[in-house]
Amino acid sequence: MNGDHANNEKATANGIREWKHREKLKELGAENLKQKETADLILFLASWNTEKIADVGGYEAGERLSVTSFYAKYFLSRNRAHPPGM
Repeated sequence: MNGDHANNEKATANGIREWKHREKLKELGAENLKQKETADLILFLASWNTEKIADVGGYEAGERLSVTSFYAKYFLSRNRAHPPGM
């Protein structure tokens, strides 16, 4: 039984490329947040939280979800790993 070695190598390379991209976004996001004034940061995070609550169907729907389910639903449905702008 022969396998396609190139497919394994391509999958590994794609995985590394995606990981590097996510890490770069995290780094850029952290630098961006460090430059914000405290008041701006509070407003930014409040608007992000408001968006998350709306995405899961509102406050009451969010309250019915466990913390894990809430974040899984938000991040998996939006394919997000970070707040907007990060």
